[in-house]
Order: sequence, then structure tokens, then C-alpha cells
Amino acid sequence: MAPLILRAHHINSAKLLFKTPREKIIEVMGEFEYIDNQFDPFINIVYRNLKDYFERLSQKIRLKIGGLDIICESCKKHERNICKPNRTGKYSIFSSGNSYGRDADVQILDKYGLKIDRTYTVKEIRQAANF
Repeated sequence: MAPLILRAHHINSAKLLFKTPREKIIEVMGEFEYIDNQFDPFINIVYRNLKDYFERLSQKIRLKIGGLDIICESCKKHERNICKPNRTGKYSIFSSGNSYGRDADVQILDKYGLKIDRTYTVKEIRQAANF
């Protein structure tokens, strides 16, 4: 089976899903304008994809920087052309806070000692990110 291709910054999103109650995740997604309301379909996309993928320890994932993946493709910030997934440098996609485009992926890879375009098992990623 081919590995799932996933932007590295989604590791922190998956980590949050495993350590935070669903209601709090929905609240945070609303605060950061990823969803319009508590019934927004993007909530289920995130849960169905990230949570399911990161529950399967033998699932293979290839980490990348920039571009779109299965999560980013469905994100309102992408649909509204607010997020620039290939942009480098600091820019804001939130009303409060900043995103770093491709740099966010690089920061996560560095933080957890992972490499771009390398295939890992979910177990290896979860061990590196401690969740």
C-alpha cells in the first residue's frame, strides 16, 4: 500500500486530537476560523482523516512541506484563498496569531527530528511527537 502523503504540520493537529476532548477541538477550530459553526463538515474531515490515520500504528505516512494534502484540500482557508501553502516566511491566516506557510512544516520536522519525503509508520511519528 502506498504511503499517505501528509504535510508535517498536521502532526501537531493529530497530537491535539488525541489529547483534547472533541468539544474543545471544535471550539478551537471556531476560534481560529477553520469552521463556521459546530456542524461544519470540516470537523468530520479532520477527525475522519487525521484521527483515523494516526490510530493505525502500521499506517505509512510520507511527510512533505508545502502544497496541499487531504486535509488542506478541504480547509476553508484554502477555499477562501487565505492560506498560501507554498509561501515561505511569516504571514497571518488567523485574526489572531500567525502561520508560517511551508515554514510551519519545516519547524515541525525539526522539532521532532523527522525528515522531509521520508516514509514513517504512524508509530514512529507518534513516538517522535510523544503522543
